Order: sequence, then C-alpha cells, then structure tokens
Amino acid sequence: MGFIDWIQHSRVDGSKLIFPYNNSEKERFKIGKRALELLGINHSLSVENVILEKNDSVGLLINLGLDANLVGEIQLDYKFKKREELFEEKVDLNLEGKKILEIINEISKFKIKDKAGEFIGSRMARPEKAKMRKLTGSPSIIFPVGDEGGRLRSVNEAANKIGTVKGEFPYNYCKKCVRETIYRKCENCGERTEKKYFCRMCDNEVDGKCEAHEIGNNFKSGRIDMKHYYDKAREKLGLLKVEMPQLIKGVRGTSSANHDIENIVKGILRSKYNLCVNKEGTIRYDMTEVPLSHFRPDEIEVSIVRLRELGYTKDYNGEDLKQGDQVLELKPHDVLIPCNDLSGDARADDVFMNIANYVDELLEKFYELPKFFNIKTRDDLIGQLGVCMAPHNCAGVICRFIGFTKIQGLVASPYLHAAMRRDCDGDEAAMMMLLDVLINFSKKFLSAHRGATQDAPLVLNGKILAKEVDD
Repeated sequence: MGFIDWIQHSRVDGSKLIFPYNNSEKERFKIGKRALELLGINHSLSVENVILEKNDSVGLLINLGLDANLVGEIQLDYKFKKREELFEEKVDLNLEGKKILEIINEISKFKIKDKAGEFIGSRMARPEKAKMRKLTGSPSIIFPVGDEGGRLRSVNEAANKIGTVKGEFPYNYCKKCVRETIYRKCENCGERTEKKYFCRMCDNEVDGKCEAHEIGNNFKSGRIDMKHYYDKAREKLGLLKVEMPQLIKGVRGTSSANHDIENIVKGILRSKYNLCVNKEGTIRYDMTEVPLSHFRPDEIEVSIVRLRELGYTKDYNGEDLKQGDQVLELKPHDVLIPCNDLSGDARADDVFMNIANYVDELLEKFYELPKFFNIKTRDDLIGQLGVCMAPHNCAGVICRFIGFTKIQGLVASPYLHAAMRRDCDGDEAAMMMLLDVLINFSKKFLSAHRGATQDAPLVLNGKILAKEVDD
C-alpha cells in the first residue's frame, strides 16, 4: 500500500515518471522507495524527486494497466486492500505471492507470469587456478633499485643508465681486497667477507653496538656503485653484454631486519628463464587444491615402466601393474602437475622445467658445483621432489611429481592436503621445487614486521603420519 500511495502522488512529465521525495516526504514514502529497489527498477534521485527514465516509466505504467503515453498526475481506479483484509491470519509466503500476482493481473493489460515455478540455490566454490606467483612489480630478484630503477624497477636501467643506487644495503668488508661490499662473499676475490656494524645516529662505524646510542646495524644507508655489481654478475656467468636479459626486475626497497639481498647473478638467471621471485627467495606456483585418491596410468600421461620404477607395482586389487587402465591408489606424498594449454597462464610443467634449468645453471656457474636435474623434456620431471605449502603456515610438505593433469589445480592425496592443514573446499596452496627451497630460501629476506614468517617454509615435513590426520 505504501508503493500504491506513492504512485498516486506521482506524475508523468516529459515521458518521465516523477515521484515526490523531499525532506518532509521521505518518511512517508520510504516503503515505496524500497519497493522500487526490490523490483529492480532503475531510478535516480534529484533534490526533491525520484525520477524514472522513459523506458522504465513506460514499463511500470503498462504493468499497472495505464496508458504508456499518459501525461500528468496518475490515478489508479482499482480498489486496493490492505494485507490484513486479504489474509485473516498468517499465510505461507508462496501463497501470498500468488495472490499479489493475481491482483496485478486484474489491473494489467497484459498477462504477467511468475519468473519461475521454483528457485534452487547452490554454492559455487572458487574456480580452478594454476599460475606462477608474482609479487607487486613481478620482481626476479630481491635487490633494491630505488627510484633509479624507474617505473619498471629495472636493474638494467639502474646499472647502465644511472650507474648508482641509493638505499639501505648490507655493510660488509673484504680484508683481502681492502674494500666495502654488500655481499657476504666478495664479488672480486671470492673470499668470505667480514660483517661491519654502523650507528645511524653517530653516522659512523661501530664495534658491535654504539656505546652512546646502543645501536649497531649490519647495514647502512648510502649510495652503491650499481654498475660495478652488475658487471661482476655478468662476468661471473660469462655473458656478453648483448646476451644479458633485456629486463631484470628488482624491488623498490627491502624491509628485512638487516636489509639482506640476493646476488644479482640470481636475478639474471631468473629473468633468463622467465621466473619471478617470492618474498623469501623461492619461486612458487599457486594452485587451487583438488583431492585425488585413485588414478589410472593412462590419465596422467606416464608410462607403466616409469610408474613401476616409482613404486606403483600393484593396482588397488593387488594385481600386478601391466595395463594403462588399471586403477592405482595414489601414494600420500605424490602429486600431479597441471598442464592445461587453454588456461592462458604458464603451464606448471613448463615453469618447473625452467626452475630446474635455472637451479642447474646456478649450481654450475655461481656455486661451481655439478648440475643436479639435467632436464631435457617434461618427462624428466617425473620422480623429482617439490614442496607443497598452504598460506598462513610455516611448514612445507615434501611431495613427489608422478604425472600430469589437465585440471588447473594441485591434485594430491587427501593425506597431503590434510598435512598442509587444508580441507579442500576451494583453498589455495603453493608448490615449489625442493632444491630451489634448499638453496635460495632464507629467513633473512623476510620482513621484520609482525607476521612475516607466515607463508614461509621454515619447517619441512618429509613423512606424513596417517594417525595424525584429522577425519
């Protein structure tokens, strides 16, 4: 009745339906205004009126049995009744809706039907996701380039165009070269450097802590010779200037306790393989969690011979594994790698191959150690170890790659999901290569702010205990 009252005080002017709605009338017509909103009729507010545009005005007028070309004030001849007069006692809402629809049809020139007989609601979980994690700016190295890096935070631009970078850098000293350096290992002679401490209040080097201010930081604010460190990294890798990646992206600044940084060599190699670094030095691939208990060899694109080498010798009935259509029980630590071409994002098999090649080149050229993976095709990923970890957690679970899937998600045993403290209702988790974690992760890169240790692999779980898994 509130809406009907409001309509009978409205008028049509210039093909627009205009309702009164000034300060003194808002309280009276608030039910009518709410009815417009519930009906989903577009309207706008002016200083003293609510206005419906031409198309919305025509639609409402026709539904109320009025002329579409009506001009002036609106009068409804139908005698409306209050709810109490229509229903003597409390009735079902469905019955009430049918009665209201009958009344509307009595005054309308057209037959109006209900939208649907029954409405069925359902809950939709998060969609599938599988893509490499990228921090703001998609950095490839934890190395501050400040404003000198420009809009793209480019290490190349800071080194080749500006030549220096101003910021907070680690404070170390090489006794052999008799010079300061930002690295714990001298970029010139390769010797281990000595930590130095600095008091920002005195603006001077101190022995441990300043006696006056009790400050002694292993970093100091200043300007470094960026071109020197950039060229030394290039020489370490044996690259010509024309062979350097066109864009190596750093960070604007660091927030760790001692502003620890990575060697520029790592940034060059990550850029070469199109990889991005996470806040603690690892490379992550984020995925929606999907549980799997059993599979067939034909479904995961791996040969029976390779599966037998991985320990899958019997199917779920205890029969010897001989055919690709036999059903096998997925082992607790085993996962499938998503590789869907239609997703638009880099496939996990391509990303993990790049990570393996990056780690191999890092081992060989930076650490002067033999290669570990020697991966040529994606089939070489089978049997390699990774780390699965959920957000807001500080413990990773070691996993093993045993196959591939078109599903855009982390397909793993329910035991593994539970070990990550997840319940697979659309949650998300990350996967990393184990050797990348062991080599490149450092707690020193984490922010000094509260909560920084969350989502960092401080602990690794190498064996799932089924008795500790929640039902």
